[in-house]
Amino acid sequence: MAWRNPFRRAAESRHAQPRSPLPGTAQRLLEGLREAWLVIGPTGRVEASQGVGGLGIVRGGTLVDPELVRQADRTRAGAGPETRDVAIGGVAMGAPPRRVRASTTMLDDGLLLLLLEDISAAARVDAMRRTFIADVAHELRAPVQEMLTSAKDMQRALRKGRSVTQLTDDVENGARRLGALVADITDISRLQVVDAMEGARDATLDEVVGPAVDAVQSQARDKRITIDVHPAQVSLYVNVDQVVTALRNLLMNAITYSEPHTKVTVRAEQVGDQVAIAVEDEGVGIPVEHLERIFERFHRVDPERSRATGGTGLGLPIVRQICEAHGGEVLVASTPGRGSVFTMRLPSRRLGTASSAQAWQEGL
Repeated sequence: MAWRNPFRRAAESRHAQPRSPLPGTAQRLLEGLREAWLVIGPTGRVEASQGVGGLGIVRGGTLVDPELVRQADRTRAGAGPETRDVAIGGVAMGAPPRRVRASTTMLDDGLLLLLLEDISAAARVDAMRRTFIADVAHELRAPVQEMLTSAKDMQRALRKGRSVTQLTDDVENGARRLGALVADITDISRLQVVDAMEGARDATLDEVVGPAVDAVQSQARDKRITIDVHPAQVSLYVNVDQVVTALRNLLMNAITYSEPHTKVTVRAEQVGDQVAIAVEDEGVGIPVEHLERIFERFHRVDPERSRATGGTGLGLPIVRQICEAHGGEVLVASTPGRGSVFTMRLPSRRLGTASSAQAWQEGL
């Protein structure tokens, strides 16, 4: 049974003006919906609409998106109400492609109602989640398989009375890689559900730099790398624990990809209402073709070196996620063979004051 037409309104007199397709109650009902919508007449003309101007699906007062036209035709032909997820827009339509949940139902008088719920963001998140799970499974499989192989080799070596020192080292290295990967996955998962700014507070540069440097000092000493910190009178409004994690990851990355007896430098400066914290190394640098991808999860410039040093491929993505959670960003400049500079830009004032952090939030 067709839904009773809310647009039907009896003429109050023989001299009444022709009725509007959207009289009072129905107008308020549909305008209160969050979804975009169209009311299409028997001839295919769009009689009324809301929120569809930027979708590129209506031209000359007519619905032109092929998928939506076919769905509307099926409903009009008697197939009944229908709800489908479809892609609309695109270059041909003059609008960026979007994923929408389209629902069609017949009204009275041959009118058809088409509701459109934009699910593009949810679709992207779902795709990212599936990709991340697949990537994690792949990354976990490698160290686990290496540990199993080493364990079997140890069993054979013990039966033959051979030394298993190297094999135990291999198992230990595999366990460390696995532990580092689990720790980074835990960090990423926590960042996705925790609002960084809820735990933000005023902090000095020393409160951020000190713990981060202490956390990597042992690795720096092992490679005879000097960490040179330039003090600066700046203050930040950040989640200190998260920013320490981000800076520690940048320092660890600099140490990993630097040769022994080189230097890693930490500098900070006030840039308007922002604080820029830069980590500069004298390492191998990053080829230009990798610069746009280094913040992708599990992307490695040098996979072999990364495995040898226990890199997880999640350090830089964590840095980016923390910076963006604060309304900031992370930038990189690099010259192969000469080194790299990673710069975090973070708010120096509390959100809600006249600060760039507020402007960042408003621009999202």
